[in-house]
Amino acid sequence: MDELADRYPALNGGALCLDFANTLEPKAEHGQDRDHLGTDRRHADHAGLLAWLEYAQVIDDGERRQLTALARQSPPTADDAVAAAVDLRAAVTAVFSALAAHAALPPDAHRLRDAYARAVKAATLEPATMGLQWSWNRSAELMAPLHLIAVSAAELATSTTLARVKQCDGENCWVLFIDTSKNASRRWCQMRYCGNVAKSHRQAARRRQARAASSPRHMPPRH
Repeated sequence: MDELADRYPALNGGALCLDFANTLEPKAEHGQDRDHLGTDRRHADHAGLLAWLEYAQVIDDGERRQLTALARQSPPTADDAVAAAVDLRAAVTAVFSALAAHAALPPDAHRLRDAYARAVKAATLEPATMGLQWSWNRSAELMAPLHLIAVSAAELATSTTLARVKQCDGENCWVLFIDTSKNASRRWCQMRYCGNVAKSHRQAARRRQARAASSPRHMPPRH
């Protein structure tokens, strides 16, 4: 899916749930949100949702085709899946943005709990290398891929990694990510984007200050 890399935000959140949250780019163009779950990038739709899920390797091409067929058989159920995806994304964004800012846990936390409860209810237990693991048939039910995102959010929210969740310091940047740097000093979603922009702004500000300091009106009077 490398050919889609320019269409979507980079998968550098460090957790599936954060990459999912990053699919909504608020006020990106002409004062309008850009929704990467939509085929028109304006509003989420089922085809756009499945395309991103395949890009993020939550489902494969065969699963996407099977889910597309299910959606055609039951458009209202597909609409429900899209609404659930948008709601889950909003909850993930609200909760982890607040936690990244060291703010109080928002009421949206109960929506993550409910999504996780639905995911566990829909899961089966299967043998794993060590013990058992939860499993979902990702192509048999339109909601199934969302269960993996809900589980990702629940696992992150209850892990020691939570303290490393940050939101990019870049101007007008919305991206959430897990800071994996050794000294927890990462500030940007990507240095080549927001980091370089901030660096350029700082350099421009220093040049303006230097020019202002050397201008005639700032020179000391001669005696």
